[in-house]
Amino acid sequence: MKRFLWIFPCLLLAAACQKVEKAQEETGIAPEGEGSAEVLKQEETPEGAASLSVANVVLRPSAGDPVTLTVEIARTPEERAQGLQGRENLPDDHGMWFVFAEDGQDPFWMHNTPISLDILFVDAAYKIVDIVADATPNSEDLIVSRHPYRFALELAAGVSARHGLHAGDAVEFRLGPP
Repeated sequence: MKRFLWIFPCLLLAAACQKVEKAQEETGIAPEGEGSAEVLKQEETPEGAASLSVANVVLRPSAGDPVTLTVEIARTPEERAQGLQGRENLPDDHGMWFVFAEDGQDPFWMHNTPISLDILFVDAAYKIVDIVADATPNSEDLIVSRHPYRFALELAAGVSARHGLHAGDAVEFRLGPP
């Protein structure tokens, strides 16, 4: 009997390896758990998107239903400088979430960005402090928030108006699936 006890762990190991190989074949990445940021990145990031971390943002307009978006996260100066440059389209339920180390009023611009965007500026308390709607594609004019902000959210043009978003509305940032 002892002679055959080693077979059970080997069978478990073989089964686990097959599951990993199957997941890698189907997704192109090793599994990290259902709904992980890597899985979201693979499934929901728009074509042509940079390889950034992905999360969810929930917009809570004062007069309307919550809106859940899948966002790429731009944390580093290089990621923030690249932003959505070169993107030909941005689905209404996607965006880019810019993270800054401290409150400020760093300007944005639309250099090499061929699509119009709404830019929402969000403070450290996760309240919208300013919205710049329908930013002009490929413009090098500086876009400056009227108030200090900690985060910025770029969305397809018109999304903020369609959902009735205004300064003072709440924003939630969530890692993982909605």
